[in-house]
Amino acid sequence: MAIELECEDLWDRERLKDFLAHRGLRPRKDLSQNFLCDREALSRIARTLGEGRIVLEIGPGLGALSCLLVENFDLLVAVEVDERFKKYFQSALEGKRARFVRGDFLQLDPRRLIEGGESDRLKLAGNIPYEITAPLIDRTMENADLYERAVLTVQKEVADRLSARPGGSDWGPLSFLAQGYAEVEQVAVIPPGAFFPRPGVHSAIVKFDFFPCPRFEAGRKVYFSLVRETFTHRRKTIRNALRYAPNLSISREEADRMLAEADLDRDLRPEKLGIEDFDRLARALVSLRGSKS
Repeated sequence: MAIELECEDLWDRERLKDFLAHRGLRPRKDLSQNFLCDREALSRIARTLGEGRIVLEIGPGLGALSCLLVENFDLLVAVEVDERFKKYFQSALEGKRARFVRGDFLQLDPRRLIEGGESDRLKLAGNIPYEITAPLIDRTMENADLYERAVLTVQKEVADRLSARPGGSDWGPLSFLAQGYAEVEQVAVIPPGAFFPRPGVHSAIVKFDFFPCPRFEAGRKVYFSLVRETFTHRRKTIRNALRYAPNLSISREEADRMLAEADLDRDLRPEKLGIEDFDRLARALVSLRGSKS
């Protein structure tokens, strides 16, 4: 018997709930499955992403967002870890240029997912499970040269950190990670009622427009290590944060030399420093230690 699933079934919370219930498809808590089924929110994501040749979607589920994305792209490649959804996804996207890939996005090489589009910069979309947001952002930034734009739905608290600015309480390692590679904008807030099951927190749509090259010149490893280590003491002065960074073993004299070379006030706190400030610090550390990182 053929499966009949229309995109409209995925854009209405009650219709989606009934569809899943009649087929015994319970959302899996271990995968943090919360299906975004609000038509306006989904349309906002699609509009923000724009048009292009190839779009890579993370965690399409049954295809609620996919149904909108295929209208604006030559090819949709959808990566889904839950094999149960494949036949329903294919039913909803029948006749469209959409490919379902069973796998964990964190474990896949995104370049191998593209057929004949190696020279194109892709666009990336997804409703991201809260528990894997940080590693997924890290994975995305590792391949930043592959993407032109990404539009992701994440927990509102995480969105605040991704789009934060220096000096605020949300400014930290995740902000540096995202904004080192992309211009980040929080586009819209999504209430819990837009999802099934309903999560306990608000979500937000975040747009990433990727730079041609990173905003920092220091090696990725030494740069982010320096950020993470000093932010473990974000309320100390940057001089003391460097000295007491758990794994850097920087002496008082070395900290003073680094700060002088980076032209930074040693009494500033790490949370007051921006991406370029830490880049100068990282390059000073490389110069001091002769590191090749």
